[in-house]
Amino acid sequence: MRAVRGPFPCSGLVSVVLVYLLGAAAVSADDEYFCASGDTACLIAAIEAVNADDDQDTIRLEEGTYSLTAGWSGEIWEDLVIEGNGATIERVASAPKFRIFQVGSQTEFRDLTIRGGHSESGGGAVSAAARATFRECIIEDNRSDSGCGAIQNDGTVDLQRTTIRGNSGPQGGGICQVTYTLALIEDSVIDSN
Repeated sequence: MRAVRGPFPCSGLVSVVLVYLLGAAAVSADDEYFCASGDTACLIAAIEAVNADDDQDTIRLEEGTYSLTAGWSGEIWEDLVIEGNGATIERVASAPKFRIFQVGSQTEFRDLTIRGGHSESGGGAVSAAARATFRECIIEDNRSDSGCGAIQNDGTVDLQRTTIRGNSGPQGGGICQVTYTLALIEDSVIDSN
């Protein structure tokens, strides 16, 4: 496993140097990215770096608020763990409408608050087309104009000691299940949606 601190303008060079020093096996090693408290640019760069490789990677956030504005896609296309350490990822209220995360590959969110997403359709906070696991998370104050306020599940959603509250959408505020999907809920609260 190699550890990389953001921002990541030279991540390709780091990979080349590691391959040279450690051999080809370094390319397939899982990566860890570390973002300082509130460093939104680091978070965005880390997710872009994760999407550029095919290993399961981990992004470790320091506690703080990561405020998202225009230009955020939130797309996750490779296996990822986001270790929040009590951090909050939120859409700034004055920003254009967008959901916080679009999960297209196995993703685990740990000890993280996801707040303020506002999508036109699908989930306001998360739209999951693959397995999305939430451990000790809070998903709050998200909305969708024509979908589900918090999570639209097109894959598998696994909630463990997670709270979903204060979300709204015409198809429901909490979790909207698409046909033949699975929601696993353990020691969690879904309330006031």
